[in-house]
Amino acid sequence: MGLAIVEGDAPETTKVFQAYNWKQRSKSDAISDACEHIQFQLSECGCRFGREGYKLLDIHTNEHLLDFSNKKVGSFSGGSDIAVVPYKTNMFGAQFQLCILFELKTNEQVLSNGGLDSFSSQAILKLIASWCLSHQRVMVVLTDLCSTALVYEFEFIKKIK
Repeated sequence: MGLAIVEGDAPETTKVFQAYNWKQRSKSDAISDACEHIQFQLSECGCRFGREGYKLLDIHTNEHLLDFSNKKVGSFSGGSDIAVVPYKTNMFGAQFQLCILFELKTNEQVLSNGGLDSFSSQAILKLIASWCLSHQRVMVVLTDLCSTALVYEFEFIKKIK
């Protein structure tokens, strides 16, 4: 079995996502509103939240959520902004139940770094780290919540001889 990193835009959908208004706030100041915005948008697309579904965790202050060390892969230390995990997951077990990681960039960050693509290597590292830790298949969404979302996931390639 081989692995490939798939980069690309979010799949086309019949739902229109509403742009988030950063209101000139920093990411730290806007994170709880951003969580609510993402949850509402995902709910509109049919994602279930609550006891029989998922929940969002504000993990931007947990700088060591994705820490791991592996002889073959190496080591990584870092975190992300928002995680989608099964409802019954607590913060202590979050890294083992990650389903979606949201890495948010403000409009200022995107403009000053030449676009959202400039953060691709960061998103790929987070994908690798979360894949090493989580028992779930993980997707990383790099977004400004306004106009662009880049989705990263592993594509499992089955080779038959």
